[in-house]
Amino acid sequence: MKLLKLTVRNYRVHKERVIEFDPRTTLIGGPNESGKSTLVEAAHRVLFLRAKGVGKTHKCMKSNLHDGDPEVELEFDCRGKLYHLKKVFGSKGSSVLTEVGGSSWQDDEQVEEELRRILGLDVDGKAKQGQWGHLWAWQGEVDADPLAMADSKRDDLIQLLQKEGAAVVMMSEEDTNAASHFASEVLEQFTKKGEPKAGSEWSAARKEDDAAQSDLSESNEVLAKLEQAISDFDAAERTIRENTENLEKLRKAKSELKDRGKSME
Repeated sequence: MKLLKLTVRNYRVHKERVIEFDPRTTLIGGPNESGKSTLVEAAHRVLFLRAKGVGKTHKCMKSNLHDGDPEVELEFDCRGKLYHLKKVFGSKGSSVLTEVGGSSWQDDEQVEEELRRILGLDVDGKAKQGQWGHLWAWQGEVDADPLAMADSKRDDLIQLLQKEGAAVVMMSEEDTNAASHFASEVLEQFTKKGEPKAGSEWSAARKEDDAAQSDLSESNEVLAKLEQAISDFDAAERTIRENTENLEKLRKAKSELKDRGKSME
């Protein structure tokens, strides 16, 4: 499947935005909160979310800046056929799916059923975040493992690659064994949250690192005190030297005054 053109209207920060996808790579850039992820989200929503709805997902799509219900149009190529899909989201949502040069569907149920057929989803396929989730990182969940989402479709993907003559990109038995070994090592060393397991080599290394960091901190404190002591000592030496010089001047002045007094007698 190839995405060809995306149009969003009244969708969060976007009044109207059109993206024509390059056949190979499309780069979307911009400052934070400018709506980059929103465009990708819109492409996902139009494929996997029913147009009619009043739940949290539908409400969060609505723009606080622009009037009108959120609209998303997507032109895409699937198995050599061109399709145009348009959804207006909201309580009175509507859907239109057209095969270029072929049939057209406007009933919501018919549109969703045809989309499931085109995209190869289950009969009861609903708008789930996990569907095709390995193709992009959902905001706030970039630490999730994308392989977990793709594993369920692994066999289908391998069969498709073999059918298309791309078996060369498949993992060899050695690759599979190596991947399984690394996965096993990760499970042995880390918890599901990515923390080192108690008693593991990583846990011992972390404890040693923490101890070393503590020693370093204490050493830095001692070093700072020594440097301060040296600074205080240098300052004291300067004060003694200056006071000695002043004392010598006072003694000399006293001596001169005594000599002057004797000469006046």
